[in-house]
Amino acid sequence: ELQKNFPKLRLIAKKGYYPYISNGIDMVMDELSFIANFFGEKRYKKLFLDAGCGIGTIVCAAQGFGMISEGIELSDLYIDLAKNIFGFDGSTVTRANILSYSNYKAFDVIYYYCPMHNQKLQRKFERRVENNMKVGAILIANHKQDKKIERDKRFQKISTEFPIWKKVKNK
Repeated sequence: ELQKNFPKLRLIAKKGYYPYISNGIDMVMDELSFIANFFGEKRYKKLFLDAGCGIGTIVCAAQGFGMISEGIELSDLYIDLAKNIFGFDGSTVTRANILSYSNYKAFDVIYYYCPMHNQKLQRKFERRVENNMKVGAILIANHKQDKKIERDKRFQKISTEFPIWKKVKNK
């Protein structure tokens, strides 16, 4: 399944679009591989969200690992690009403000790479995700600004190599 999505990722460059992946595609693939191995065969039923998904590159990559993937994005331009480049429909990448989004609890895996340029807003976003995600959900939080999660008893870091946590309890 993963191999069928690689041509889509390469197609971005051929169409003249820059596939912004902050950590690079190798890091993202390693993180998604870690999650796929963590869940095993159950990954095919897991709901994945990329918060601030841009043109949907990570959404596409997560689909390649067999997860049911969605993205939320504020920019209509990026949403249109996601639909045109990857052929996503209106339910795969939707318009939403990550600071007021109310459905984080629906997902088994939440991914982000520092979608806010303002540190205060970024920390507010991070707390919103952490407070609203369900117990048992996985958080992949690249370039995390608020380091309080390291001491937060609700979360257990499940990777020594990657910024990946599991929410183990609500309070």
